Amino acid sequence: MKKYLLLLVFCFLGSQAFSQDTSPFKTYLSYVPQYTFIHGIRIDIDKEIKPKKFIQICPQFYLTENSGSRALMNQDIDRLIGGGLSVYHKKFLSRDPEIYDFYLSYGLSYTYFNIEHTKNSITHFDDIHKVGGDLLIGLQLFATDYFFVDIYGGAGIRYSISDLEEFNRTSWDYNASGAILTCGMRVGIAF
Repeated sequence: MKKYLLLLVFCFLGSQAFSQDTSPFKTYLSYVPQYTFIHGIRIDIDKEIKPKKFIQICPQFYLTENSGSRALMNQDIDRLIGGGLSVYHKKFLSRDPEIYDFYLSYGLSYTYFNIEHTKNSITHFDDIHKVGGDLLIGLQLFATDYFFVDIYGGAGIRYSISDLEEFNRTSWDYNASGAILTCGMRVGIAF
C-alpha cells in the first residue's frame, strides 16, 4: 500500500512540475504617462487569477500647488490633493502572448479630490468624490522579453458628487460627470 501511495505522490508531483501554463507571465507592473497632464500619477498592477484572466488594480495620486492658469483645462488651482482606485477584470484573447495580445477589460473606479482655489478674491476649499465604470479593449505589445506597451480605448461613465460648478469643462476635468471616451497608453514590465 505504501508503494502505491508513494507512486501516486510522485505521479502528481511530476505532472505539476511539467505542466505548461498558457501565459508566460503572471504579473504586470505599468505606468500610465497621460495622467501627468492632470497632475497625477497612476501605477497599474495586473495579477493573473486564472489562465488569460487578470485582476487589474490601479491606484492614482494627484498633487499640485500654485499651478496658476493650466494649459490643459485653463483653470486656476492654488492646491490640489487627490487619490483614487480603479479595479478592472481583464481577459486576454490570446494569439501569441509572448509578442502581442488583445484583451477586453471592464471595471469600476473611485476618485477623491481636495481642491483649494480662489474665486472673487476668496479662497475656497472643496471636496469632489467621483465614481464611474469603464469598458475597454486593448492591445498589449512586447518590445523585449519583459518590457511592454499597452494601448487601450473604450467608453465609460463618471458621476461626480460635489457642490461645485467649476472644474467640469472637459471629460478629463476633476468635477466632470457623464459619458466619456477613454484612450491611453501604459508602459511596463512583466514578470
